[in-house]
Amino acid sequence: MKWNNSKYGFKCGLLMKTVIFISIASSLIFALFNIYVTVNVEDILQMDNNKSFIVTKLYFIFESIKESLKNGGQVLYLLSFIFSLLLIFGDLLMWFGKIYGLLFYFISKIMLVILPVLFLDESALASGDIMLAAFFITFYSIYILKHKFKIE
Repeated sequence: MKWNNSKYGFKCGLLMKTVIFISIASSLIFALFNIYVTVNVEDILQMDNNKSFIVTKLYFIFESIKESLKNGGQVLYLLSFIFSLLLIFGDLLMWFGKIYGLLFYFISKIMLVILPVLFLDESALASGDIMLAAFFITFYSIYILKHKFKIE
């Protein structure tokens, strides 16, 4: 068994690239949402529930966003945006087969799970997000171990 050293990383297969692409797309949507909320704080707080189509369809989510913004949640959304960008950076590094990408992904995902708990309360803990992150990190780690070693 020989360690397959490559200064450019290892080549990801189609399945791994598909999973990473889904992660990049969802992280990008999350980052855009966070920056939108951060920039438009005053508009969101003054928005009437009867005037907006989105607000009437997603009433409970909108009310929780308004409540978190009233409690100084603008910092939460700004930090979430920054860690979402780090998450995208980690995904891009993983796309190119760099092991450092997993470290960036892991640290930023932990921060994105912990931030709502720190700023809001324990009910903001997203167990589904934790399970998906654990699955993705395990899946990518197994993929690295499988493709990083070359049997001769």
